[in-house]
Amino acid sequence: MNDRYTITFTYSELDTMLVALACYQHSIIKEREGGRTDHPERAAQVLTAIDTAAEKIRARHFPKKPDAEGV
Repeated sequence: MNDRYTITFTYSELDTMLVALACYQHSIIKEREGGRTDHPERAAQVLTAIDTAAEKIRARHFPKKPDAEGV
């Protein structure tokens, strides 16, 4: 059984997701700068996950263009 699904987003929705991820990332960084030190490894994992998710969203938002043939 195939459990894969395709979800389509508009560019506006992708922009919204990028903004939400940036806000979440900013809040974690500010908490760390403010002296919050509980679970530093978890905070690092979340920040890495945010970076990965944002990169995947950007790849969908700004897909790579195919190389020109004969170049």
